[in-house]
Amino acid sequence: TANPTQLGAGYKVNVIPGQATAHVDGRYLPGYEEEFLADLDRILGPNVRREDVHADKALETTFDGALVDAMQTALVAEDPIARAVPYMLSAGTDAKSFD
Repeated sequence: TANPTQLGAGYKVNVIPGQATAHVDGRYLPGYEEEFLADLDRILGPNVRREDVHADKALETTFDGALVDAMQTALVAEDPIARAVPYMLSAGTDAKSFD
């Protein structure tokens, strides 16, 4: 997804601005960064310069091992038919430090 969250241009109502800026919050699935940026560049066209202000990699982790086993055990203790399932979180957390 790409959401323009800040737009700016000019300094006065009666003056045509010489340039404009836009901040876009872009989120992509792991492994799709190049495709996302290529699509963004195509949409922007040749007369617009894109500059990364902040960039994080989309992280992906396996859905197995001791942590998942512990989650499944805790879930089943409360609900015998519950199952832990993988999901996508389109945001950042401090948990990326544990990878």
